[in-house]
Amino acid sequence: MIPRWATDALPGVGLPAPSHVCLVVPDREEAIRELTPVFGDWVRMVPREGGTHIVTAAGRTTVRLTVAWSLAGPVHVELIEGLEGTVWQPRPNGYLHHIGYRVDDLNAISERLVAAGMTVEVTRWQASGRPLGFAYHTVPLGLRVELSEQGPPNNLRELWERR
Repeated sequence: MIPRWATDALPGVGLPAPSHVCLVVPDREEAIRELTPVFGDWVRMVPREGGTHIVTAAGRTTVRLTVAWSLAGPVHVELIEGLEGTVWQPRPNGYLHHIGYRVDDLNAISERLVAAGMTVEVTRWQASGRPLGFAYHTVPLGLRVELSEQGPPNNLRELWERR
């Protein structure tokens, strides 16, 4: 049983309870082997055809993300294999990258985080300049928060059963 305080929205900007935590790891498959005894089964996501088009303060780029999600929840674990020269910078050992929140209105909540002093660090690129799909927000302290309209996928169980 999850206590009520763990599922209530955060009062400041109206964030729901976290949907996931993300670890950046040097090797996705090795991390899955190491973490399966703790977190159980994993769903390996197929990278987007043509990559993921993102925008950061440095400009636009395309990345090929290698991702897996723990099947167990309600707070899932996301693994992203590190990529040199990106926000997912690899390190010799995995590290906590962000806390993720699934939201219904990415732009509205993103604006609230910015008003509360957070900076948009990276998002998928679109011509309007507004976040699309997901956005990472940071504070100088180093905390990174992801807002996502998509993840963790609602169909993790279905994806796992199709493997």
